[in-house]
Amino acid sequence: MDISRKKKNSKKFKLFSPGDWCGNVELNWIGAPEHDFPLYARAFHRAGKDLIESMEGYVHNDLQSLPVVFLYRHSLELYIKGIVITGFEILSLSGEKVPAKKIVFSHKISSMLSTVERIFRAVGWEGEGETGIKEFQNFNDIKKLVNDIEKIDPGSYSFRYPIKKNGSSSLPKRFFFNLFDYVDLMDKLLNLLDGACLGLEVMFDDMCEAFEYMSDLRIDDGDG
Repeated sequence: MDISRKKKNSKKFKLFSPGDWCGNVELNWIGAPEHDFPLYARAFHRAGKDLIESMEGYVHNDLQSLPVVFLYRHSLELYIKGIVITGFEILSLSGEKVPAKKIVFSHKISSMLSTVERIFRAVGWEGEGETGIKEFQNFNDIKKLVNDIEKIDPGSYSFRYPIKKNGSSSLPKRFFFNLFDYVDLMDKLLNLLDGACLGLEVMFDDMCEAFEYMSDLRIDDGDG
């Protein structure tokens, strides 16, 4: 074995470095990561869908459900945080006081729902049945689903680690559920929240343009 060649190759390959054009990726390309939560949410949702599609129609190991459930739950958490961040910006432009953004550093989704509900109410999204999705006719339906998730996975660890920090089991013994039913319901909610993120982003951009227009008018009036 040529030891000198082995050492040379070991220096050449690095875990996070560009290679040939095929396979290179670029992250945080915008440079405004606080607005990337919906982008991350879509990426985790897409990864979860790819995994579940690979399992349909085939015999699969029960443990393959673990990354699927985590990816979907994490996507939900990211969408909620994206709504909170953009919603805070909209409320702030409207002159309302908003809490510190530290709220988005929690893994507990339910702790953010009252803020999301406040944002939806402020932008006029509180009508019964407006979603067109029978499982999510109003915000209480979203709350119920989140509560069901957090009964099993309150901190986003239950499907990532077999035990908790205290050494007890992360999941109840013989925890039995239908993965495809879970995914079907979560897909509907995640698609709904994706639309909410897009709607809020458009709303915020329109408000910024309006404020800029009004500012320019005041400047022109002052010059005149």
